[in-house]
Amino acid sequence: MYPNFGKYDLGRINKKRKRPTPKQQPEEEEEEETEEVHARASKKKTKAAQVETIDEQVKLLKRFKPMIGKTVPLMRLLNFIKALQRAIHLRKIRKSDRYASELDTVQRIALKAYNGASGNTVAVKAPAELVERLKAISTSQKVRASVKFLQAFVNVSGIPYREVSTRLKTLLERLDFFTERGLITPSDPYYSNVQTAAKILRKAIAERSPVFVPQVELNGLAGIISKPLKSRKSQKVKPLYSEPELGFIPSSDTQKMQLMTAKQMAEMEFDTLPFTGYYKRLFGNPEHNFWLMIYGAPFQGKTTFSINLAKYLAENMGNVLYISSEQYRSESLKQVIQRVNAAGINQLHFTPSLDKAPSLKHYDFVFIDSANAANLSASQIMQLREQTPRTAFITVLQSVKSGDFHGKQAWRHIPDIVLKIEDGKIQTEKNRYLVGLRPEVLPLPPMG
Repeated sequence: MYPNFGKYDLGRINKKRKRPTPKQQPEEEEEEETEEVHARASKKKTKAAQVETIDEQVKLLKRFKPMIGKTVPLMRLLNFIKALQRAIHLRKIRKSDRYASELDTVQRIALKAYNGASGNTVAVKAPAELVERLKAISTSQKVRASVKFLQAFVNVSGIPYREVSTRLKTLLERLDFFTERGLITPSDPYYSNVQTAAKILRKAIAERSPVFVPQVELNGLAGIISKPLKSRKSQKVKPLYSEPELGFIPSSDTQKMQLMTAKQMAEMEFDTLPFTGYYKRLFGNPEHNFWLMIYGAPFQGKTTFSINLAKYLAENMGNVLYISSEQYRSESLKQVIQRVNAAGINQLHFTPSLDKAPSLKHYDFVFIDSANAANLSASQIMQLREQTPRTAFITVLQSVKSGDFHGKQAWRHIPDIVLKIEDGKIQTEKNRYLVGLRPEVLPLPPMG
Protein backbone atom coordinates (compact mmCIF):
# COMPACT_ATOMS: atom_id res chain seq x y z
CA MET A 1 0.00 0.00 0.00
CA TYR A 2 2.92 2.31 0.81
CA PRO A 3 5.77 1.12 -1.49
CA ASN A 4 7.97 4.16 -0.82
CA PHE A 5 7.42 4.35 2.93
CA GLY A 6 10.80 2.89 3.91
CA LYS A 7 12.71 4.99 1.43
CA TYR A 8 10.93 8.17 2.49
CA ASP A 9 11.56 7.45 6.16
CA LEU A 10 15.28 7.00 5.61
CA GLY A 11 15.42 10.17 3.57
CA ARG A 12 13.80 12.09 6.43
CA ILE A 13 16.38 10.69 8.86
CA ASN A 14 19.25 11.63 6.59
CA LYS A 15 17.96 15.20 6.24
CA LYS A 16 18.32 15.73 9.98
CA ARG A 17 22.05 14.94 9.80
CA LYS A 18 24.68 17.52 9.00
CA ARG A 19 25.98 16.24 5.74
CA PRO A 20 29.73 16.72 5.19
CA THR A 21 30.93 18.30 1.96
CA PRO A 22 32.53 16.01 -0.60
CA LYS A 23 35.92 17.45 0.32
CA GLN A 24 35.52 16.66 4.04
CA GLN A 25 34.38 13.05 3.62
CA PRO A 26 34.57 10.66 0.71
CA GLU A 27 31.45 9.42 -1.02
CA GLU A 28 32.13 5.86 0.12
CA GLU A 29 31.79 6.82 3.81
CA GLU A 30 28.41 8.44 3.09
CA GLU A 31 27.22 5.14 1.60
CA GLU A 32 28.43 3.26 4.67
CA GLU A 33 26.49 5.67 6.89
CA THR A 34 23.30 5.01 4.89
CA GLU A 35 23.85 1.26 5.22
CA GLU A 36 24.11 1.63 9.01
CA VAL A 37 20.79 3.49 9.05
CA HIS A 38 19.23 0.71 6.97
CA ALA A 39 20.58 -1.89 9.40
CA ARG A 40 19.21 -0.05 12.44
CA ALA A 41 15.84 0.45 10.75
CA SER A 42 15.55 -3.21 9.78
CA LYS A 43 16.50 -4.23 13.32
CA LYS A 44 13.73 -2.07 14.75
CA LYS A 45 11.24 -3.52 12.28
CA THR A 46 11.91 -7.14 13.34
CA LYS A 47 8.48 -8.70 13.76
CA ALA A 48 7.49 -11.07 16.50
CA ALA A 49 7.00 -14.70 15.53
CA GLN A 50 3.33 -15.57 14.95
CA VAL A 51 2.42 -18.49 17.22
CA GLU A 52 -0.65 -20.36 18.44
CA THR A 53 0.35 -20.06 22.08
CA ILE A 54 3.18 -18.21 23.75
CA ASP A 55 5.86 -20.64 24.91
CA GLU A 56 5.78 -21.36 28.64
CA GLN A 57 9.35 -20.10 29.09
CA VAL A 58 8.51 -16.80 27.35
CA LYS A 59 5.39 -16.40 29.50
CA LEU A 60 7.39 -16.80 32.70
CA LEU A 61 10.13 -14.37 31.67
CA LYS A 62 7.51 -11.88 30.50
CA ARG A 63 5.75 -12.22 33.86
CA PHE A 64 8.95 -11.54 35.80
CA LYS A 65 10.16 -8.53 33.78
CA PRO A 66 7.68 -5.93 35.21
CA MET A 67 8.80 -6.75 38.77
CA ILE A 68 12.43 -5.78 38.19
CA GLY A 69 13.38 -2.45 39.76
CA LYS A 70 10.18 -2.25 41.81
CA THR A 71 9.00 -3.07 45.30
CA VAL A 72 6.29 -5.68 44.87
CA PRO A 73 4.04 -7.63 47.28
CA LEU A 74 5.79 -10.70 48.63
CA MET A 75 2.90 -12.93 47.56
CA ARG A 76 3.28 -11.77 43.96
CA LEU A 77 6.88 -12.91 43.91
CA LEU A 78 5.95 -16.13 45.69
CA ASN A 79 3.26 -16.90 43.12
CA PHE A 80 5.83 -16.43 40.35
CA ILE A 81 8.28 -18.81 42.06
CA LYS A 82 5.54 -21.41 42.47
CA ALA A 83 4.53 -21.03 38.80
CA LEU A 84 8.15 -21.56 37.75
CA GLN A 85 8.46 -24.60 40.02
CA ARG A 86 5.20 -26.04 38.68
CA ALA A 87 6.33 -25.62 35.08
CA ILE A 88 9.57 -27.47 35.85
CA HIS A 89 7.84 -30.28 37.71
CA LEU A 90 5.37 -30.77 34.85
CA ARG A 91 8.27 -30.65 32.38
CA LYS A 92 6.86 -27.69 30.51
CA ILE A 93 10.37 -26.19 30.58
CA ARG A 94 13.65 -28.10 30.37
CA LYS A 95 17.40 -27.66 30.38
CA SER A 96 17.49 -27.83 26.60
CA ASP A 97 15.02 -24.94 26.11
CA ARG A 98 16.15 -21.86 24.27
CA TYR A 99 15.87 -19.56 27.28
CA ALA A 100 16.98 -22.04 29.96
CA SER A 101 19.92 -19.81 30.95
CA GLU A 102 17.68 -16.78 31.45
CA LEU A 103 15.18 -18.82 33.46
CA ASP A 104 17.98 -20.13 35.67
CA THR A 105 19.20 -16.57 36.32
CA VAL A 106 15.70 -15.28 36.98
CA GLN A 107 15.01 -18.14 39.38
CA ARG A 108 18.14 -17.37 41.42
CA ILE A 109 17.25 -13.67 41.58
CA ALA A 110 13.67 -14.42 42.65
CA LEU A 111 14.77 -16.91 45.34
CA LYS A 112 17.38 -14.52 46.70
CA ALA A 113 14.88 -11.66 46.89
CA TYR A 114 12.22 -13.83 48.55
CA ASN A 115 14.57 -15.35 51.14
CA GLY A 116 15.93 -11.90 51.99
CA ALA A 117 12.50 -10.29 52.48
CA SER A 118 11.59 -9.17 55.98
CA GLY A 119 8.08 -7.81 55.45
CA ASN A 120 5.10 -8.09 53.13
CA THR A 121 6.92 -6.41 50.25
CA VAL A 122 10.22 -7.08 48.52
CA ALA A 123 12.52 -5.12 46.20
CA VAL A 124 13.47 -7.03 43.04
CA LYS A 125 16.78 -6.07 41.45
CA ALA A 126 18.51 -7.42 38.34
CA PRO A 127 21.42 -6.40 36.06
CA ALA A 128 20.64 -3.97 33.25
CA GLU A 129 21.76 -6.45 30.59
CA LEU A 130 19.25 -9.02 31.87
CA VAL A 131 16.47 -6.41 31.70
CA GLU A 132 17.28 -5.70 28.06
CA ARG A 133 17.41 -9.40 27.31
CA LEU A 134 13.98 -9.95 28.90
CA LYS A 135 12.52 -7.05 26.90
CA ALA A 136 13.68 -8.69 23.68
CA ILE A 137 12.31 -12.10 24.71
CA SER A 138 8.95 -10.64 25.79
CA THR A 139 8.34 -9.24 22.31
CA SER A 140 9.71 -12.24 20.40
CA GLN A 141 6.36 -14.02 20.08
CA LYS A 142 2.84 -12.89 19.28
CA VAL A 143 -0.37 -14.92 19.22
CA ARG A 144 -1.93 -15.14 15.77
CA ALA A 145 -4.96 -12.92 15.22
CA SER A 146 -6.87 -15.99 13.99
CA VAL A 147 -6.19 -17.83 17.26
CA LYS A 148 -7.25 -14.79 19.30
CA PHE A 149 -10.52 -14.71 17.40
CA LEU A 150 -11.10 -18.44 17.88
CA GLN A 151 -10.38 -18.12 21.62
CA ALA A 152 -12.98 -15.38 21.94
CA PHE A 153 -15.38 -17.47 19.86
CA VAL A 154 -15.07 -20.48 22.17
CA ASN A 155 -15.67 -18.23 25.19
CA VAL A 156 -19.23 -17.44 24.04
CA SER A 157 -20.15 -21.05 23.34
CA GLY A 158 -23.18 -22.36 25.21
CA ILE A 159 -24.16 -19.03 26.79
CA PRO A 160 -27.77 -17.84 26.29
CA TYR A 161 -28.10 -15.40 23.38
CA ARG A 162 -29.57 -12.58 25.48
CA GLU A 163 -26.42 -12.55 27.61
CA VAL A 164 -23.91 -12.42 24.74
CA SER A 165 -25.80 -10.79 21.86
CA THR A 166 -23.54 -7.73 21.92
CA ARG A 167 -20.41 -9.87 22.19
CA LEU A 168 -21.40 -11.90 19.13
CA LYS A 169 -21.78 -8.77 17.00
CA THR A 170 -18.53 -7.37 18.38
CA LEU A 171 -16.77 -10.60 17.44
CA LEU A 172 -17.84 -10.25 13.81
CA GLU A 173 -16.71 -6.61 13.80
CA ARG A 174 -13.40 -7.72 15.26
CA LEU A 175 -13.05 -10.27 12.47
CA ASP A 176 -13.66 -7.53 9.89
CA PHE A 177 -10.93 -5.46 11.58
CA PHE A 178 -8.45 -8.33 11.38
CA THR A 179 -9.19 -9.17 7.74
CA GLU A 180 -9.21 -5.56 6.49
CA ARG A 181 -5.74 -5.00 7.94
CA GLY A 182 -4.36 -8.24 6.59
CA LEU A 183 -3.96 -9.86 10.00
CA ILE A 184 -6.06 -12.84 8.88
CA THR A 185 -5.57 -13.97 5.29
CA PRO A 186 -6.38 -17.12 3.27
CA SER A 187 -2.79 -18.26 3.86
CA ASP A 188 -3.39 -18.43 7.61
CA PRO A 189 -3.31 -22.09 8.80
CA TYR A 190 -6.60 -21.59 10.66
CA TYR A 191 -8.44 -19.61 7.99
CA SER A 192 -11.00 -22.39 7.40
CA ASN A 193 -11.69 -22.60 11.15
CA VAL A 194 -12.26 -18.84 11.25
CA GLN A 195 -14.68 -19.08 8.33
CA THR A 196 -16.63 -21.86 10.07
CA ALA A 197 -16.75 -19.86 13.31
CA ALA A 198 -17.99 -16.77 11.48
CA LYS A 199 -20.72 -18.81 9.81
CA ILE A 200 -21.88 -20.16 13.21
CA LEU A 201 -21.85 -16.63 14.67
CA ARG A 202 -23.98 -15.21 11.86
CA LYS A 203 -26.45 -18.06 12.21
CA ALA A 204 -26.68 -17.54 16.00
CA ILE A 205 -27.33 -13.81 15.51
CA ALA A 206 -29.92 -14.42 12.80
CA GLU A 207 -31.77 -17.03 14.88
CA ARG A 208 -31.10 -15.30 18.21
CA SER A 209 -29.88 -18.62 19.59
CA PRO A 210 -26.89 -19.72 21.72
CA VAL A 211 -23.61 -20.70 20.11
CA PHE A 212 -23.09 -24.42 20.71
CA VAL A 213 -19.87 -25.70 19.17
CA PRO A 214 -19.19 -29.47 18.93
CA GLN A 215 -15.41 -29.77 18.89
CA VAL A 216 -15.45 -32.48 16.22
CA GLU A 217 -17.41 -30.18 13.87
CA LEU A 218 -14.68 -27.56 14.06
CA ASN A 219 -11.88 -30.07 13.54
CA GLY A 220 -10.60 -29.96 17.08
CA LEU A 221 -10.98 -26.23 17.67
CA ALA A 222 -10.20 -26.52 21.38
CA GLY A 223 -6.93 -28.22 20.54
CA ILE A 224 -5.95 -25.46 18.12
CA ILE A 225 -6.27 -22.69 20.67
CA SER A 226 -4.46 -24.56 23.43
CA LYS A 227 -1.33 -25.81 21.63
CA PRO A 228 0.34 -25.67 18.20
CA LEU A 229 -1.47 -27.52 15.41
CA LYS A 230 1.64 -29.32 14.17
CA SER A 231 2.25 -31.14 17.45
CA ARG A 232 -1.36 -32.06 18.25
CA LYS A 233 -1.36 -35.40 16.46
CA SER A 234 2.14 -36.54 17.31
CA GLN A 235 2.34 -35.38 20.91
CA LYS A 236 1.90 -38.19 23.42
CA VAL A 237 0.25 -37.63 26.78
CA LYS A 238 2.86 -38.01 29.50
CA PRO A 239 1.67 -39.44 32.80
CA LEU A 240 1.49 -36.56 35.27
CA TYR A 241 1.62 -38.91 38.23
CA SER A 242 5.18 -40.13 37.57
CA GLU A 243 8.11 -38.96 39.66
CA PRO A 244 8.83 -35.35 38.59
CA GLU A 245 12.24 -34.11 37.53
CA LEU A 246 13.63 -30.99 39.14
CA GLY A 247 15.22 -29.97 35.85
CA PHE A 248 17.85 -27.27 36.29
CA ILE A 249 16.72 -26.00 39.72
CA PRO A 250 19.90 -25.75 41.86
CA SER A 251 19.46 -28.12 44.79
CA SER A 252 21.03 -25.68 47.27
CA ASP A 253 18.54 -22.95 46.38
CA THR A 254 15.68 -25.43 46.50
CA GLN A 255 16.58 -26.40 50.05
CA LYS A 256 16.69 -22.76 51.17
CA MET A 257 13.46 -21.76 49.45
CA GLN A 258 10.57 -21.09 51.86
CA LEU A 259 7.42 -21.19 49.77
CA MET A 260 4.86 -21.15 52.59
CA THR A 261 4.91 -21.34 56.35
CA ALA A 262 2.62 -23.57 58.41
CA LYS A 263 0.88 -20.46 59.72
CA GLN A 264 0.21 -19.20 56.19
CA MET A 265 -1.12 -22.60 55.22
CA ALA A 266 -3.32 -22.81 58.30
CA GLU A 267 -4.80 -19.37 57.60
CA MET A 268 -5.69 -20.14 53.98
CA GLU A 269 -9.35 -20.37 53.01
CA PHE A 270 -10.66 -22.82 50.42
CA ASP A 271 -13.86 -22.86 48.40
CA THR A 272 -15.75 -25.94 49.66
CA LEU A 273 -19.13 -27.36 48.70
CA PRO A 274 -21.96 -27.24 51.29
CA PHE A 275 -23.15 -30.83 51.08
CA THR A 276 -26.01 -31.80 53.38
CA GLY A 277 -27.67 -34.99 54.63
CA TYR A 278 -26.58 -38.26 53.05
CA TYR A 279 -23.93 -36.70 50.78
CA LYS A 280 -22.48 -34.68 53.65
CA ARG A 281 -21.98 -37.95 55.53
CA LEU A 282 -20.45 -39.58 52.45
CA PHE A 283 -18.21 -36.78 51.15
CA GLY A 284 -17.71 -34.28 53.98
CA ASN A 285 -16.92 -30.83 52.56
CA PRO A 286 -14.86 -31.33 49.39
CA GLU A 287 -13.39 -28.44 47.43
CA HIS A 288 -15.33 -27.06 44.48
CA ASN A 289 -13.02 -28.80 41.96
CA PHE A 290 -12.80 -32.21 43.65
CA TRP A 291 -12.21 -35.43 41.71
CA LEU A 292 -14.36 -38.46 42.54
CA MET A 293 -13.76 -41.94 41.11
CA ILE A 294 -16.50 -44.61 41.26
CA TYR A 295 -16.11 -48.26 40.29
CA GLY A 296 -17.84 -51.60 40.71
CA ALA A 297 -18.98 -54.73 38.93
CA PRO A 298 -21.78 -54.59 36.30
CA PHE A 299 -25.37 -54.16 37.52
CA GLN A 300 -24.28 -52.91 40.96
CA GLY A 301 -25.83 -49.44 40.56
CA LYS A 302 -22.91 -47.26 39.44
CA THR A 303 -24.92 -45.35 36.82
CA THR A 304 -27.98 -45.05 39.06
CA PHE A 305 -25.88 -43.64 41.90
CA SER A 306 -24.05 -41.28 39.51
CA ILE A 307 -27.22 -39.85 37.96
CA ASN A 308 -28.82 -39.51 41.39
CA LEU A 309 -25.72 -37.57 42.52
CA ALA A 310 -25.81 -35.50 39.31
CA LYS A 311 -29.42 -34.59 40.04
CA TYR A 312 -28.53 -33.50 43.60
CA LEU A 313 -25.64 -31.36 42.33
CA ALA A 314 -27.76 -29.77 39.57
CA GLU A 315 -30.53 -28.91 42.03
CA ASN A 316 -28.24 -27.48 44.71
CA MET A 317 -24.78 -26.63 43.39
CA GLY A 318 -24.60 -25.69 39.69
CA ASN A 319 -24.58 -26.88 36.07
CA VAL A 320 -23.86 -30.56 35.42
CA LEU A 321 -22.69 -32.31 32.23
CA TYR A 322 -23.10 -36.09 32.09
CA ILE A 323 -20.99 -37.79 29.41
CA SER A 324 -22.64 -41.16 28.86
CA SER A 325 -20.27 -43.07 26.58
CA GLU A 326 -22.15 -46.37 26.89
CA GLN A 327 -25.87 -45.59 27.30
CA TYR A 328 -26.52 -42.26 25.57
CA ARG A 329 -30.00 -42.20 23.93
CA SER A 330 -30.87 -45.65 25.28
CA GLU A 331 -33.91 -47.09 27.02
CA SER A 332 -31.79 -48.08 30.01
CA LEU A 333 -30.57 -44.52 30.57
CA LYS A 334 -34.09 -43.19 30.17
CA GLN A 335 -35.33 -45.57 32.87
CA VAL A 336 -32.58 -44.51 35.29
CA ILE A 337 -33.42 -40.82 34.77
CA GLN A 338 -37.09 -41.53 35.43
CA ARG A 339 -36.27 -43.71 38.45
CA VAL A 340 -34.36 -40.92 40.23
CA ASN A 341 -36.89 -38.24 39.14
CA ALA A 342 -34.28 -36.23 37.23
CA ALA A 343 -36.37 -35.60 34.09
CA GLY A 344 -37.26 -32.01 34.99
CA ILE A 345 -33.75 -30.78 35.87
CA ASN A 346 -32.73 -28.12 33.32
CA GLN A 347 -29.22 -27.77 34.77
CA LEU A 348 -28.42 -31.43 33.94
CA HIS A 349 -27.23 -32.06 30.37
CA PHE A 350 -26.26 -35.32 28.62
CA THR A 351 -23.83 -35.92 25.76
CA PRO A 352 -22.24 -39.07 24.25
CA SER A 353 -18.60 -37.95 24.23
CA LEU A 354 -16.14 -35.16 24.88
CA ASP A 355 -15.87 -34.49 21.13
CA LYS A 356 -19.59 -33.69 20.92
CA ALA A 357 -19.79 -31.74 24.19
CA PRO A 358 -19.92 -27.96 24.60
CA SER A 359 -17.03 -26.24 26.37
CA LEU A 360 -16.51 -27.88 29.77
CA LYS A 361 -15.81 -24.53 31.43
CA HIS A 362 -19.54 -23.78 31.36
CA TYR A 363 -20.15 -26.63 33.81
CA ASP A 364 -19.45 -26.92 37.52
CA PHE A 365 -19.52 -30.73 37.48
CA VAL A 366 -18.62 -33.19 34.71
CA PHE A 367 -19.48 -36.91 34.92
CA ILE A 368 -17.68 -39.37 32.62
CA ASP A 369 -19.48 -42.74 32.50
CA SER A 370 -17.39 -44.60 31.79
CA ALA A 371 -13.81 -43.43 31.39
CA ASN A 372 -12.90 -46.84 29.97
CA ALA A 373 -15.50 -46.61 27.19
CA ALA A 374 -14.39 -43.02 26.49
CA ASN A 375 -10.80 -44.30 26.22
CA LEU A 376 -9.54 -41.72 28.72
CA SER A 377 -6.56 -42.17 31.03
CA ALA A 378 -6.00 -40.65 34.47
CA SER A 379 -3.38 -38.29 33.02
CA GLN A 380 -5.87 -37.03 30.43
CA ILE A 381 -8.38 -36.27 33.19
CA MET A 382 -5.57 -34.34 34.89
CA GLN A 383 -5.16 -32.27 31.73
CA LEU A 384 -8.89 -31.58 31.58
CA ARG A 385 -8.73 -30.39 35.20
CA GLU A 386 -5.88 -28.02 34.34
CA GLN A 387 -7.93 -26.56 31.49
CA THR A 388 -11.03 -26.15 33.70
CA PRO A 389 -9.69 -25.54 37.24
CA ARG A 390 -13.11 -24.60 38.65
CA THR A 391 -14.82 -27.82 37.52
CA ALA A 392 -15.26 -31.02 39.56
CA PHE A 393 -14.87 -34.35 37.75
CA ILE A 394 -16.69 -37.59 38.58
CA THR A 395 -15.29 -40.55 36.65
CA VAL A 396 -16.92 -44.00 36.54
CA LEU A 397 -14.72 -47.02 35.85
CA GLN A 398 -15.56 -50.54 34.81
CA SER A 399 -14.28 -53.46 36.87
CA VAL A 400 -12.40 -56.67 36.06
CA LYS A 401 -13.21 -60.24 37.17
CA SER A 402 -11.23 -59.83 40.38
CA GLY A 403 -13.55 -57.00 41.43
CA ASP A 404 -10.93 -54.26 41.12
CA PHE A 405 -11.34 -51.39 38.66
CA HIS A 406 -10.15 -51.65 35.05
CA GLY A 407 -7.06 -49.48 34.59
CA LYS A 408 -3.77 -48.42 36.12
CA GLN A 409 -3.31 -47.71 39.81
CA ALA A 410 -3.09 -43.98 39.07
CA TRP A 411 -6.90 -44.06 39.11
CA ARG A 412 -6.75 -44.94 42.81
CA HIS A 413 -3.90 -42.64 43.86
CA ILE A 414 -4.71 -39.34 42.13
CA PRO A 415 -8.47 -38.72 42.73
CA ASP A 416 -9.54 -37.06 45.98
CA ILE A 417 -12.31 -39.59 46.64
CA VAL A 418 -12.57 -43.26 45.60
CA LEU A 419 -15.85 -45.17 46.05
CA LYS A 420 -16.61 -48.82 45.39
CA ILE A 421 -20.24 -49.89 44.84
CA GLU A 422 -21.01 -53.50 45.65
CA ASP A 423 -24.13 -55.40 46.75
CA GLY A 424 -26.20 -52.22 47.07
CA LYS A 425 -23.66 -50.53 49.36
CA ILE A 426 -21.00 -47.85 48.97
CA GLN A 427 -17.56 -48.41 50.42
CA THR A 428 -15.28 -45.37 50.73
CA GLU A 429 -11.76 -46.51 49.92
CA LYS A 430 -10.29 -43.02 50.03
CA ASN A 431 -11.46 -39.52 50.97
CA ARG A 432 -9.04 -36.64 51.53
CA TYR A 433 -11.82 -34.54 53.01
CA LEU A 434 -12.68 -36.87 55.89
CA VAL A 435 -9.50 -36.16 57.84
CA GLY A 436 -9.39 -38.07 61.12
CA LEU A 437 -12.68 -39.86 60.42
CA ARG A 438 -13.07 -43.51 59.52
CA PRO A 439 -15.03 -43.86 56.26
CA GLU A 440 -18.33 -45.69 56.63
CA VAL A 441 -19.97 -48.34 54.48
CA LEU A 442 -23.29 -46.77 53.51
CA PRO A 443 -26.32 -48.06 51.62
CA LEU A 444 -27.14 -46.47 48.26
CA PRO A 445 -28.99 -43.14 48.68
CA PRO A 446 -32.78 -43.05 48.33
CA MET A 447 -34.13 -42.39 44.83
CA GLY A 448 -35.45 -38.97 43.95
